[in-house]
Amino acid sequence: MRVIFAKLGFSLAMLIVAAAPVSAAPIEKAYFAGFAFISDNVDVGVRFPFSYQISESTPDNEQDVLQAELMKRLRANMPEGFELDFNQSNDPGAITLAFALDWENVSIVQYGDDYKVSIDLHAQILAFDFAEKKIIAAHPISIQLRDGSKEKPTEEYLERRVREMYLTNIHGINIFDEFVARLKNLVIKEKYRNYIQLVNVDLTDRAAKKVTEISPLSESAFKGFVGQHFTKFLSVNQDVAVLPFSKGQAIGGAMAARFADGSVFSFQLPEPDYQMEIEYTGFASKQLGKNEVKEKWLYVTGYSLEVSEPLSGRKYLSGSFRNSTIVTKIANDTKGDPWSYYQQVFFELSNGLTKQISERSSDWFSKRTKTENILEQLKAFEGVLERCR
Repeated sequence: MRVIFAKLGFSLAMLIVAAAPVSAAPIEKAYFAGFAFISDNVDVGVRFPFSYQISESTPDNEQDVLQAELMKRLRANMPEGFELDFNQSNDPGAITLAFALDWENVSIVQYGDDYKVSIDLHAQILAFDFAEKKIIAAHPISIQLRDGSKEKPTEEYLERRVREMYLTNIHGINIFDEFVARLKNLVIKEKYRNYIQLVNVDLTDRAAKKVTEISPLSESAFKGFVGQHFTKFLSVNQDVAVLPFSKGQAIGGAMAARFADGSVFSFQLPEPDYQMEIEYTGFASKQLGKNEVKEKWLYVTGYSLEVSEPLSGRKYLSGSFRNSTIVTKIANDTKGDPWSYYQQVFFELSNGLTKQISERSSDWFSKRTKTENILEQLKAFEGVLERCR
């Protein structure tokens, strides 16, 4: 099932400015379309090599194994806020939901004699009007598995790990459980007054050079990593729908989703009324102390965030933020994994920052930014998010 997303051909923001905001009611019923890859038929095997291989090679009573597992876990723990119908509806205004996988990333890096493996799976809880072929809302979810091996991981090894993230709980995580848990108490409305989207992730020259030194990711993959995780933290901590981050694709350009049954539909993606942009500013580490037994290191990373309204050009937030952690390691250890430490700092910063949009603790920000009037700017940002709920 192929789904193509495109911008609305007129300015949604202009209509919102002209009309008084209308608070839409939460849906009482939704239909479920199942599992989808955000990709066309040509690129699906390239963008999601392991997930696609799993879905194609292991049918379950003629049903895609990923579709079957998703349906099993969802039926065992249904949403509480609305009725979920597993049939399809062409009625105007009927809302359909889907699990839409939009990023699979497998990274391998060697430290000494060991191999460190990181596997990321990102998806969207996608709500759309099937009859009018338009997106209503999107709520990102993600999981990450960190694994290790004494030998270089083979394709079979990696495929098994990805399969386990879908079909088992042996690592304590499962992407379908994440979907079901988020959907359990999620409020989805029939329509939304405004939309917000992260439209760009960029890196300073210094940060771009450092990415390939401290991580197994390419610059493009790192941008996807930052965009996906930041929007997930924002959506969860602020309880807000966020239009999918396009990871470098043209805003409003073609986005395809191939569903488990192979059918294809074209949808419209609303024009974002508010835009977010991130510039990753760098990575730094410093040894704080050392003896014969252990070493103490400081790891620092950060980014700037801008929130604006394209129609008016107004900026609601323009700030730079950084975070750090102190790590104690074995002295002279050549098997350390700095990328894990930088990920930890980034996750803690993004989780904290998206919570502080509404909490606005002066003490928290005093340690993480020198931006003037940051509390006032975040209050304005909170007002933006309120208009997107």
